[in-house]
Amino acid sequence: MKRYLTPEDVDRAGSLIRRVGRAVDVARFDAHFATEPAARAMAVDTVVRCLRDYWNPDGGFGHGLESDFMLPDSSPMATSIGLRSLDEVGAAAGDDLVAPTIRYLERTFDPTRQGWFAVPRQVNDHPHAPWWGFDPNEGGTVIDRSWGNPTAELIGYIYKHRSLVSALDVEALVNHAVDYLNSKREFPSEHEVFCFIALHRLLPAEISEAIEPKLREAVRSLVRTDPREWGHYVPRPHHFASDPSLAEMFGFGPDVMDPDLDDLAASVKRDGALYPVWRWGQYPEAWERAKQHWTGYITLRALLVLRAFGRCEPR
Repeated sequence: MKRYLTPEDVDRAGSLIRRVGRAVDVARFDAHFATEPAARAMAVDTVVRCLRDYWNPDGGFGHGLESDFMLPDSSPMATSIGLRSLDEVGAAAGDDLVAPTIRYLERTFDPTRQGWFAVPRQVNDHPHAPWWGFDPNEGGTVIDRSWGNPTAELIGYIYKHRSLVSALDVEALVNHAVDYLNSKREFPSEHEVFCFIALHRLLPAEISEAIEPKLREAVRSLVRTDPREWGHYVPRPHHFASDPSLAEMFGFGPDVMDPDLDDLAASVKRDGALYPVWRWGQYPEAWERAKQHWTGYITLRALLVLRAFGRCEPR
């Protein structure tokens, strides 16, 4: 039998998000789940106001917007999250942030890489997860071994806001991203694939359909459908298919999605939250704060997925 969240389950999870989550994630929760339209509209404005606290005068985002590194300076990775958050809530109130953010991306674009490095070397001066450590010998982090993270997603926002772009060839960047993905034979990073899923969402169908076969191949090679693995850091079906249209694109039928959604709903009903299944192993005080922030973030993500699949009962 399918598991569903009652309105009380959603409210309980919302209370948890308010208790441990960041203000921006509390506002995102309200933008999606407040019962009155006026309250949802006010929450969208609050999301933008909260995002301004992470925005820097150079146009980029920083200040721990990606909770696994506390770098106050701007980074392309944090900037991708800032633009994603604005896009998620359809925040017209944040339009004044977009043009300077595009200019930041134009300045930080690396022509040799044909993209962006995730974070600058200054990340090492602040608490961070081990995978975000900048290696001077490599000239980047382990994340940078996967070109598309966050470059593919950033190209999507560059395309969306292409009327504001003056120093980059948007069409060439999109073509490069399409060619890069379609040339891949192995997929070591699910996070790179997540960025290409974001790119697919931001492109028109006549372009995005060119990467759908390779996205299906990538997702099917990476997804873990055995519930015994889900207590570990593995990519689950809902990480790729956050709504029914993506589940259809990836060929995830009820046999794949229902056990995953049932497990998500059971976790929310049991604990009122989902918790990170990873840890830093360093900077213990900073990690405790980050763990709280991640709990709010991934609990909200679970609620949004469950609602998208009709697993939240109406009020």
